[in-house]
Amino acid sequence: MKTHAGQAIEGAQIEVFGVTEETDATGHAEFSLPEGSFFYNASAEGYMDIFNEPFEVTGGDNYIEVLMQADGMPGDANGDGVVDILDVLAIIQYFHGNDPEPFYFENADVNQDGVIDLLDVIETVAIIESGE
Repeated sequence: MKTHAGQAIEGAQIEVFGVTEETDATGHAEFSLPEGSFFYNASAEGYMDIFNEPFEVTGGDNYIEVLMQADGMPGDANGDGVVDILDVLAIIQYFHGNDPEPFYFENADVNQDGVIDLLDVIETVAIIESGE
């Protein structure tokens, strides 16, 4: 289990077919499952819970990748609890290779594609314009 930025999440709970396992330091939890269709639930402190996410086990491959979205405020790149022009500037700085401080990647990656780019700037501006 990891964040959209690729960071492993240790201590997350993953439940499959009534069995709950905790992820290790690499973000992995191991289950022994037969081939078939299953659903998982996942939770980790500071992240949004995932419920009833489907996955398939075929040919003995029991590996699935679980990506967790941080509890936070989409667009709030500087983590001050408000989405405003300062967040747009922080996202642009990061996009241009600078290291704005503070910077919350999970909040800045508004479209949750694992990349900070101009789409995130546009979506942050849209959040500001909507007044949400």
